Amino acid sequence: MAVKNYVFAPRYSTGFVVGGISPSSVLRWAPTLGLWGGAAGITLFFLVDSIPIFRRGLYEKLPLVGSRYDDSVDPQDSPF
Repeated sequence: MAVKNYVFAPRYSTGFVVGGISPSSVLRWAPTLGLWGGAAGITLFFLVDSIPIFRRGLYEKLPLVGSRYDDSVDPQDSPF
């Protein structure tokens, strides 16, 4: 029996998928994940506000909010 080649039959091909994630699913989920990531970053920014190593290493060096975290109290006025 001869094999028939159908001219008008659909051509099937596999898409590029890595670990079950395709480029179209990345494009579909990117805005949602970006918003959640931004919200998590802002929340983390406020939660680590009271930790001294973050205050000295990060917050005092930011241009707009650095003066808020500057500890310029005279030693005789500080109870600590």
